[in-house]
Amino acid sequence: MGFGPGSRPRQAAEITGSSLLTKIGCSFRRYSTVNGEKMPTMSLNITTSTESLTEIGGDKDHEVLDSAPINGRPAVVYRVAGTTPPACEAAVEVPDGTFGVTLTVAPGAADAPDPCGEIRKVASVLASVLDK
Repeated sequence: MGFGPGSRPRQAAEITGSSLLTKIGCSFRRYSTVNGEKMPTMSLNITTSTESLTEIGGDKDHEVLDSAPINGRPAVVYRVAGTTPPACEAAVEVPDGTFGVTLTVAPGAADAPDPCGEIRKVASVLASVLDK
């Protein structure tokens, strides 16, 4: 999908409030050559979370674009209000919560594709291994 495996840092977060929310995952970068220099154009974040699809789809800061299944699993494709740089997210239901995929355009990236135009394809490829 054009993201470099060697660009992967791991990440983890535990958010407390009225309920405990845990997210773990990693991110990858896609690079393009611009004027002879290797420049980041997009990042891919992959997470698993205890957050449910209902919570994600019902969040007032989420603009739900699509709720069609991804690889036969319930899913939500959405944007987070006010996100800069541009990003698009997909959440796919798994037994303990959700499998999340986020595409973000790198700041200042020239000719970067629309993340919402690619999110369903990328999420489908990654979600295809969930049942294996």
